[in-house]
Amino acid sequence: MWRGSAGDGSSEDVFIPPEHDSLDVLSAIRDASKGLYTGCASSDKRKRGQGAEPCVEDYGMCKCFRSSFININHVYTALLLYAHRRRQSGRAFKLKTVCLAGDLGGRGVNFKPHGTGHDPVRKTWIVEPHYGYLTDMFFMFDAVVNRQITTHGEYTLQAIGRLCTLVNDAMLSKMATTPPRLWTSISCYNVIRTFALGVDQWVQVMRSKAASEPIKDAVVRSIRSAPESFRELFMIYVVPYSDERWAKKELWLHPSRLKTYDSRVGQSVRAAPRLPLTPAQSTHGIQNNPDQEANKRMRHSISKARTSVLARREAMDGDEMEESPAAAAAARARRSRRVARNPDAAEMRERFASHYSNHPEKERACSGQRMPKFNDIFYKRWDPDVEEYHRVQVTDIEWDDVTNEMMYHLVWLTNDDGSVIDDDEQKHAEWTPLCLAMSDWTYDDPDLARNQPPARSQRPANGAGSSRGR
Repeated sequence: MWRGSAGDGSSEDVFIPPEHDSLDVLSAIRDASKGLYTGCASSDKRKRGQGAEPCVEDYGMCKCFRSSFININHVYTALLLYAHRRRQSGRAFKLKTVCLAGDLGGRGVNFKPHGTGHDPVRKTWIVEPHYGYLTDMFFMFDAVVNRQITTHGEYTLQAIGRLCTLVNDAMLSKMATTPPRLWTSISCYNVIRTFALGVDQWVQVMRSKAASEPIKDAVVRSIRSAPESFRELFMIYVVPYSDERWAKKELWLHPSRLKTYDSRVGQSVRAAPRLPLTPAQSTHGIQNNPDQEANKRMRHSISKARTSVLARREAMDGDEMEESPAAAAAARARRSRRVARNPDAAEMRERFASHYSNHPEKERACSGQRMPKFNDIFYKRWDPDVEEYHRVQVTDIEWDDVTNEMMYHLVWLTNDDGSVIDDDEQKHAEWTPLCLAMSDWTYDDPDLARNQPPARSQRPANGAGSSRGR
């Protein structure tokens, strides 16, 4: 991937050409690696020869070549071949590349070319195999004091070993001018340094170990004999890196992938009596404060939420500006509606009973019927001037000291046309008093009573009747 062009060259824009010509890059890829070229993700092998050749794609402001052939050595060969052809034009050219490898670049991978353009007669190469070295490497892992560090020393040293692979004398002389550099945090650097020096000290222990001597005894003997020389080995097995303020238990570093075996050796070394004091510090140099990180994450989440809310408000305000004043007011009213909540049933029953006990004059309607209780369903007019009733449900109650009225939280269960609102849809809810005269609400369904045919009087037929009537 590289920077593409910018601007269209018009009078208002300045045209900036792309850093590299796409055809030259494709030519270098084709000549350097057939697998890399034919594995282009933008081409279809079934349509090859019909205009679906490998090509360079536009990715925003960048140019990129995507391939399903995963081999970093072939990629570096194509890059160095492209740089060789650029230099043949007589102009100075320096190739600068950045590789984002992730965990795949940790072990078993060398960031060097596999070679191309070999002349067996002259014994020369256009791009020499295993040429070059990494000048910089960024490597990080989670170095914390409140949980186990899962990255072990074996993997760590293999990963940063990409910086110190085998080189020839020519590359070694270039390292004097541009030495390899490792970019990491101070916490990770201190742990890496402990791992690296610990490996060298472990080799010394193995050299002095007797044939029948257990490994843990050899480690203890070496630390006792020369505490200064085995400082890092003592740190790995004896000094925990965890902080008791945040960690529930003591945690130790793992020098290899055999974590169970390392734990057993560490337990044996720590159980050995009369270990000498070493100049090791009480910590491993991990500068981590979980409280500060938690506060930082919280501030980031609050800032992100605030930005999202402001963006939504601006979008809504923009929509209201395009609408009529009446439509904008209706939209604000819809947004200001409360959403019906689902309270605890036992607590709400006690709440209703308490309010009716404190205000017994509000417990019964004028007709003698009881006033609504929690979760009661009755029928109420949406508009007092329109004789049209809708189903509502009571979900809460509150006494208003200003108006001396009992306020009920009502949830409307039907739409304007009388259709029932689904349970998963948002319902309209509001606080309102209920008239004791029941002038705008009732427990009976008015539509059902209205549609029921009137009862006819039952008169006896001619000649029929009760004996008492006769």
